[in-house]
This record gives sequence, C-alpha cells and structure tokens, in this order.
Amino acid sequence: MFRLILTLLFLVSCSGQKVENKKGPAKSMEKDFEALNEDRFKEFRLDPKETYPPKSIESVKEQKPAKSPKAGSTKVSKQKTKPVRQKKKSLKKKVVKNRKAEKPISVLPPNRDEKKRPKAWRDFTPNPIIGEKIRYAISYMGIKAGEVVFTTRRENLGSMNPVLHFQLKAESSSYYSFIYRVKDTLDVYVNPETYLPLRYSLVQDESKKQVKDLQLFDHAKGEMHFFYKRLKKGQIKKINFTSPIPPYFLDLATPFYFIRGMKLSRGASYKIPMIKKGKVGHLQISVEGRDTIESVLGEKAVVEVKLVPSFPTSKSKANVIRFWLTDDQDRIPLKFQGESKIGPIKGQLLEYAGYDRQ
Repeated sequence: MFRLILTLLFLVSCSGQKVENKKGPAKSMEKDFEALNEDRFKEFRLDPKETYPPKSIESVKEQKPAKSPKAGSTKVSKQKTKPVRQKKKSLKKKVVKNRKAEKPISVLPPNRDEKKRPKAWRDFTPNPIIGEKIRYAISYMGIKAGEVVFTTRRENLGSMNPVLHFQLKAESSSYYSFIYRVKDTLDVYVNPETYLPLRYSLVQDESKKQVKDLQLFDHAKGEMHFFYKRLKKGQIKKINFTSPIPPYFLDLATPFYFIRGMKLSRGASYKIPMIKKGKVGHLQISVEGRDTIESVLGEKAVVEVKLVPSFPTSKSKANVIRFWLTDDQDRIPLKFQGESKIGPIKGQLLEYAGYDRQ
C-alpha cells in the first residue's frame, strides 16, 4: 500500500487480483535485522523502552533453563549469582559513562549554511503538531477499500536528541480484504528542524507478500544503509547494501508532513530529491490554486498541492497525487487523490484529533 504517501497506490498494483487470504502479520521478520551487531545499526536503535524485541526478556528466557537444574550444589548457585550481580552493576556504570561522554548528534545532519539550502528548505518552517492523529477513508472506483491513520509523536532515537516520529498504519476494509488484504505499518523518524529522514521502517503484511524494509540514513557520513527482506510465493528475497545520499532529500512518506510546513505561495514550484529503496529520484511539488471545500471540520479554505514523483529506473508512468490542505497555520490535509490506470483513488478525512503546537 505504501508508495509515495503509502495510501493511494497499493490498489493500483493489486487491483483485480484474487489471492488467498493468509492470516498472521509479519512480526517474525522484525528480528531479521536485529542480528546485525554493527555500530552503524546501533546508532539508530529506538529508545530502550520501545526497542523490539526487548532484550531484557530474551536474556531472562536464556537464564531460566540454567537455573532450573537442581543437580548443582548451593555453592555453585552462589557462584552463579555473584558474577551476575557484578555484571549488572558494571553494565549500568558503563552505560551512564557512555551517555555522558556522547556528544549529540553523530547521525543528524550538521547545521548547514542557509544560503546553500535548496529552495524548498528555504521556504520551509517546521510545523509539527505533537499528538496529532488523522484518519482517512480510502476509496477506489467508488468502493471503500480501507483506512489509513497518520500519527505524530516526539521520541528518542539511539543517542540522539528527541526527534519526530511519524507513523502510518493502513488496513484494508473487511470487504476489500477478500480481494486483497493489507495491514501495513510505516515508522519514519526525522530531524525536527529539517525533516530530513533518519530511520525508515516499513512492515507490510499483505495477501501476496510480507516485507520488512529498513533504511538508516547517516547524514554525517553522507550514506544510507538499506536492509530488505520479502517473502512472496514461498520465496525469500534479501537485499543489503550501503549507498551515498544527497545532502537534502525526503523519503516516500515525509512529503505528507513536509508540504504542511512550506510557504505554498501562488504558483510556487519545487523539485526535491527523493529516495526509494536506496535509489535517488525527484519529487516535483507545485501549488495549483486555492478553493473552498466542505469536510468533517466544516467549510474550509484550502490550498491545492500537486506531487509528482519520478525515478530514473521506473518504467511506469509517473503518478500524480493531489492534496487539499487547509489554508491556515495547521495545513490539515482534508482530502487527497491519486490517478491510476483504472481510475482515481481518493482519501477523505474521517477524523482529526490531537493538538499541541510545537
């Protein structure tokens, strides 16, 4: 379901296909990349409270079988408990020292000269609404195909200062699941000042495939680390590589939030580098006009913005996606529409909640 805004185009690739309705999310894939013990991966780990799978639980499971046999004497048990306590104390001390010694932020982009910033970033002001929750209904050829929910939070990422966490959850409706079942989750962590992506994690649980897509962006070194695993038709495909990145770019999901912080002057047009699966393309952003529309929030003045992504290796025609944002400080997307070979795919606002202007 996730392409540009990860809500519109999943139906284009699977429309008209009738497949088996396999049950069970792709949670088992979450552990695939945890086996990597490289320093580059540790820098992008989530806050210890939210790390998956919790290592503390795994360590307890491993220790229980060793404690259960009663063949050993009491002396042996004492010898086992003492070193464990000492290790725990030493680990705590080491962690505290390392955290104090660390200087933020190794992977966040350094402060760059304002004059050297691309036009899009010069016309951009961070506009996050912490705690925001936006729910949309997705319709395709007049049929409700599913819903997508966007949420915004502030969280820690590795040793970095608090960053913005954008999460998108998409799920097909009960009716459309008979044609093609979708239950996807995307988590994107970005620099709160520039919205440059830091970590991109996509888990797709669909009728025809299960995917784990992890991208780590090291702006200090100017490179990204790409980890990908797909299970489709009983075959597993894995891709791991490192590639260079431009100084400024967006991923597939961040444009939804980035355009909300732009000036969006009449007739304005921008061309922004975009990364998709380690490949660099471009996103054309243009302001089409202003209007007034009805929504669940009442009658609102809106700004129409057109997004056109393009990648050199893509053989298909570039898809056009249009957003209608409230013409105020919040820039709430009231609706959006994407074009497909068969017909338009529409997203309509169902619910808006949460407001904490930062």
